[in-house]
Amino acid sequence: MDSQNIVLQILSVIFLQECIWLGGTLVIGTIIDKLNNGFNKLLGAAALPVYVVTGIVGTPIHEASHALFCLIFGHKIESICFFNPSAPDGVLGYVEHSYKKNFYQRMGNFFIGVAPILVMSALLILLQRLLVPEIFANTSLILSSTATRGGNPFLNVLISSKDTFAAIFSLRYLKDWRWWVYIALAIMFGLHMDLSQADFKGCITGIVFVFLVLAIVPSVAALVDLGSLRAMYAVNEYMTYAGSYYLSTLMLGASFALLVTLIALLIHLVVYLIRKISNKD
Repeated sequence: MDSQNIVLQILSVIFLQECIWLGGTLVIGTIIDKLNNGFNKLLGAAALPVYVVTGIVGTPIHEASHALFCLIFGHKIESICFFNPSAPDGVLGYVEHSYKKNFYQRMGNFFIGVAPILVMSALLILLQRLLVPEIFANTSLILSSTATRGGNPFLNVLISSKDTFAAIFSLRYLKDWRWWVYIALAIMFGLHMDLSQADFKGCITGIVFVFLVLAIVPSVAALVDLGSLRAMYAVNEYMTYAGSYYLSTLMLGASFALLVTLIALLIHLVVYLIRKISNKD
């Protein structure tokens, strides 16, 4: 393999992993944010009390997610508010943190920013295990098949998201109270999984460092065997496998953000029709 081809192969692997891990996280985070913005617009003034009520569960977990990753990446938590429904500025909770600005801590800004998406998506899987183990078994199989299916990892994630959504909302669970508890908690998560402007700002400050790590890992693997790049291909296969599973888990969170937006759309349409009929009378 000539040097030019080696460089192209390394760059292609780096590009793929950047798209999966960094790009995928940002895209799903943006989707969740846009869906929740749509929820706000559809319900208008009625959205605030819904956020406050669901925030009893969603907001503390959202802020605890930020705090957890602050601790993981060595940031000092200056102040924290898990839930304040009477805040004059409408901010239900917050975490203020500081750091010494070394490489590890700067990279941590990205994970601290997206922490609610990571933690709540993982908790949705855990809640399945505790409340509806049959759905958990189906979801686990779907996620595993996504990682091992081969082919385009992004298409595989979309297919698994569709299959997971269908598995969760099977009609046979409607009589199971545990399913209703799970759906209620998932909706609370979906409404409070989106990232604030401060969260996005924190993500941006850490993106470069995450980008570098994702570029360094396959590059170092390539140096192990430049002749055949077997080590790099092995690392790439493992990272793609793990990344497909990871993105499919995040998409579970996005699915419930979509669900609450669809509910808001239905309510908006019903109110619109009632008003239109009333005006005719």
